[in-house]
Amino acid sequence: MIVKKQDIQRIVAISNQVAEYPPLELTKLQYQALLILVSCIDSTEKPIRGVEDLQEDIKKMELTDKADQMRYMEQLVTRQNTYRIPYKEYVRYFSSGKTPRGGVIKRAMDAAVSLNNRPIRFNNPDYEGSFTWFQAVMHDKNTDELVFVITSFAKPFLLGLQKNFLQMLAESTMEFDGKYSVPIFLYMKSKLHVGQAEFHGKESLETFRSRFGLENIKTYDRYFELQRRILDVAERDSLKSNDIRFTFEGKSKSGSKKVTDLHFHIYRIKEGLRLGDSNADKAPSARHQMKVAILTKPQFKAYEFLAEKGVNKAFITDKILSHPKVKYEPIQGFEDIFITQLWNFFLKRTKAQSKPGAFVQWWKNGRLTREETHVAVMEQTMKRIKEMTDREVDFRRLSNTMTRIDYDTYTDKLRVEIAQKDKNQERQPLRKQKSGIFKMADFRRDYPSVYQRILQERTVAYEKLRNASNYQNILAGSVRAYCEQFYNEEL
Repeated sequence: MIVKKQDIQRIVAISNQVAEYPPLELTKLQYQALLILVSCIDSTEKPIRGVEDLQEDIKKMELTDKADQMRYMEQLVTRQNTYRIPYKEYVRYFSSGKTPRGGVIKRAMDAAVSLNNRPIRFNNPDYEGSFTWFQAVMHDKNTDELVFVITSFAKPFLLGLQKNFLQMLAESTMEFDGKYSVPIFLYMKSKLHVGQAEFHGKESLETFRSRFGLENIKTYDRYFELQRRILDVAERDSLKSNDIRFTFEGKSKSGSKKVTDLHFHIYRIKEGLRLGDSNADKAPSARHQMKVAILTKPQFKAYEFLAEKGVNKAFITDKILSHPKVKYEPIQGFEDIFITQLWNFFLKRTKAQSKPGAFVQWWKNGRLTREETHVAVMEQTMKRIKEMTDREVDFRRLSNTMTRIDYDTYTDKLRVEIAQKDKNQERQPLRKQKSGIFKMADFRRDYPSVYQRILQERTVAYEKLRNASNYQNILAGSVRAYCEQFYNEEL
């Protein structure tokens, strides 16, 4: 049967909806089983929808009776929708290439069989209702093959998906921990087209929640809980994929603290950092390097501090910096101060000779994360923050909006621009001499040209934060800090 170009385009468009609107109510293992089985489907084969698709064959076979025509169509549809995959090949996906053991085999088989005649709600606003993916899944022990029959209704949604693409997704997601990490990864992967190194997009938080069936779960009405339980887990899992990594960022409308939009940033993991390279001994460090690379500046300073104390580096990134207590909003941008105060708190109370090991153990058993400890350490942290100048606080807030690498690049460029501008620009004569105590209103009146220059520079510097709910406060604090510095140092 010849497939026309417009039919291929239609099939691909429909199949892409599997990624755009992932099916709901599947477990992680069921998602992975689905990806593996669907990769066996012939994507060049046009599905038979009715007798009219077989007119030429029916004419040649001289089938005039409608009952005979229907029986012939049903036979072809069943044959067309039946697929086989070597059983050992299927099971090996669940064992990371190692020889499968009994527990792995049972888990893999349970995942496949559980898809048999399972009603699945297809999460797409254009389609209401549900259907089943497979009408039969069985292990043929005579041929040692896994045999499955896909339903005719589901098939159009799955045609057009590339075999290698699906198998790669199944392999990449096997080590994921989060229930929603696989469908989120599938959606993020669909955004990064072949040849692209990165992709940046956004959508409303409401759309994102409904895309993954989270709109009716009250726990995730609060963005903090959604971020902690779903988004952060998916981010960490993406680092295990060897393929892509992504980050999420909640955005509020101006003048409001409520997060309404979700920005996502997707990056292809560079070949040199892939897990599974032939040089296997570098794989763990490559994964760790990727985790460290996406830390903010304050997080990296906290990481360096604990690493210098001898704390296990992987434990720092995987358990400490990702913990909700450290991701507490008032701490963001000041993680290094919080961790330093936490270490001091620990030192005053421990009698262990091996401090790094004891610190890890205290963290594991919850002594460093319980509420009374958090309150005590937060008091010392906030005390230290209040001792900072407005300018220090200002730059720390800025550092929390980007990775440490991006932050260092940005601030280095900014310093060069300011230095060059100061060098080329002749300072206008000041109207008045320094009067003593700094007052912003007096500074604006007495030194308008200096104030306008600083205001312009800080506005450019905070262009990336223009949509933040506290943008005006951040900008005003920054301008004041720079004006006061000019007043104290240069007048």
